[in-house]
Amino acid sequence: MKKSAAEGEKGSSKTVIFLHIPKTAGVTIRHLIRKQYRASEMYHHNLLLPKEMDEALGNLSSEQKSQIRILWGHLIFGVHTYLPEPTTYFTFLRNPIERTISHYYYVLSRPQEFEIATYIMENQIGFHEALERELIRDIQNVQTRMIAGLPYDYPPNTYTEAHLETAKQNLAEHFAVVGLVERFDESLLLLKKAFGWGNVS
Repeated sequence: MKKSAAEGEKGSSKTVIFLHIPKTAGVTIRHLIRKQYRASEMYHHNLLLPKEMDEALGNLSSEQKSQIRILWGHLIFGVHTYLPEPTTYFTFLRNPIERTISHYYYVLSRPQEFEIATYIMENQIGFHEALERELIRDIQNVQTRMIAGLPYDYPPNTYTEAHLETAKQNLAEHFAVVGLVERFDESLLLLKKAFGWGNVS
């Protein structure tokens, strides 16, 4: 878990951005967000491609953007450039192996949403084979990719150490809180302190 020097600024004017990485306790966090902010202050959207950010946020008026106190969704780093300064991010990380397993079975449980799930089940393809064949394209290095600002259609197997360093730098410079799923209760207390939230239980 990580805290920034800006933590504890209750009532901060910063717009908060929750970069929700899939399968990292997002449902619980969304519930807490709705307890902290008015509906008019919240903006929820999944923005995983630059085009999606352009379409969703590029067309908002300055007044509409200024009303947003928290933006959240499955996002890639960089969405803050569409919002008035200042902004700050938070996210949750999870053991990569556990997150990948959870993501895999989540996809398989929703064949109506993910076409590849039907193919995997009909052909009785196991977990390891599905990973080796990269059948689920958006599962590889997803935590690094999203925090580094790489879009979901970035070519697989082209991630480098430089992307990892970019992600680490972004965490250090732009994230007020980086929680851990494995230390969830402690992470909630950091959110409470960083953003002046009320009850987080």
